[in-house]
Amino acid sequence: MIPGPATRSAVLAERLKMSEDAVNIATHRLRKRYREILEAEIAQPLPVNAKLGFCPLCLLRSGVDADSLSLAKTPASIRR
Repeated sequence: MIPGPATRSAVLAERLKMSEDAVNIATHRLRKRYREILEAEIAQPLPVNAKLGFCPLCLLRSGVDADSLSLAKTPASIRR
């Protein structure tokens, strides 16, 4: 390897007193575990009484006629 600026994993390895390979493996495992947790959380259904808010883009994608929408019909908490 050509000497130069240390990589992030090399810096972490030095600070944690681990090998750079061990840091890379630990990072890979942490990212994999985080991805699994995030995917599991996203897969959870929303409660029936969940307040989703107002999403104009979602309404347009669903085929709602934009002319039939009015700011006056939008709840005040969303208009801010």
